[in-house]
Amino acid sequence: MLTSIRFRSTILTSLFLVLLAGCGTDPTTTPDSRTPPVVPSGTTIHGDYTETFGSGGGTMGDSDAWFVVPANALSVSTELTMQVCPGSETLAIMGPNGQTFAVACTLSIAKPASYDPQDVYHICLYNESTETWDDLGGTDNGSYVSLAVTHFSDYKLKIYFNE
Repeated sequence: MLTSIRFRSTILTSLFLVLLAGCGTDPTTTPDSRTPPVVPSGTTIHGDYTETFGSGGGTMGDSDAWFVVPANALSVSTELTMQVCPGSETLAIMGPNGQTFAVACTLSIAKPASYDPQDVYHICLYNESTETWDDLGGTDNGSYVSLAVTHFSDYKLKIYFNE
């Protein structure tokens, strides 16, 4: 009987150690791991912003892209990130990926300085499962386009040339 108890104890201890070893963290992955969107060759990502927002809201970004968190969109202090890659189709990489908001926030992306007022600009969301950009539309405000968002992902400004 004592031998049977020791045998079970040894088996359970071994199983526990195997499970514990499998719980380690892999330094090559992060909780925000995702398939990145394609950044055009030779493009520089700038405007690397990290801000902590609470229930009072706030704004982060620059003249190429900015993000407005209204009051009560977040119930606890949360660190948000935004990387801006300006160009003819400006890219805004938002994090943490999948972050949700109780109240819609506003993402605004500036049109390029040389934009043609006849062209149409929309904000698109990067779809990880299809690895394509889904057109979400947006509101054209002259020199920039705005979109109400309730979760974080990667977004870009897309131009539709008026021919």
